[in-house]
Amino acid sequence: MPSAGGRDGSAIKNPAAYLWLDPRVAIDLAQSIRERFDVVEPSQAKRFQENFAALRTQLESLDAEFRATLEKRISRKVLVVRPIWSAMLDRYQLDQIAPVQGPEIQLSADDYKALKAAAKANGLTTLYVDLSTPVSVRQQITERTGLKILTLDAIGTSAPSGNSTYGKMMRYNLGQLMMD
Repeated sequence: MPSAGGRDGSAIKNPAAYLWLDPRVAIDLAQSIRERFDVVEPSQAKRFQENFAALRTQLESLDAEFRATLEKRISRKVLVVRPIWSAMLDRYQLDQIAPVQGPEIQLSADDYKALKAAAKANGLTTLYVDLSTPVSVRQQITERTGLKILTLDAIGTSAPSGNSTYGKMMRYNLGQLMMD
């Protein structure tokens, strides 16, 4: 898979690398993994199928929760710095507006102008950035654009608390999307 960048703010080379942010795609990925495990360890195929069925139920529930909640979202437009949220946003018919392509920590004066112009043109007052964007950078963006900053999480955490599971990470994103 091409480099997708990371929490260090490195550039996103391939937004498609974040396809897992769509729960329906996550189901397909899990199915593919289960099928591969069946080949490698056929004696465990029944257990793999049972685990996949449980996961599928959880992901379908998450998808339904997203669908029902985001139907209530007034604006269908979402202004972002990096275009990595398209899989999630497209699934729920939200329009991702990404007028710049670089990471939040490397915005130029022209990038700030482009963000302000895109916000004005689309009647938006909120900009979504990656959760890992330092608070000081978020403050700078707000100062230079006048936009309210909210965060989205693309990869979760391995810490015992916080967005430590796919479901927690995605529900965090859902909550953030509803704060706009």
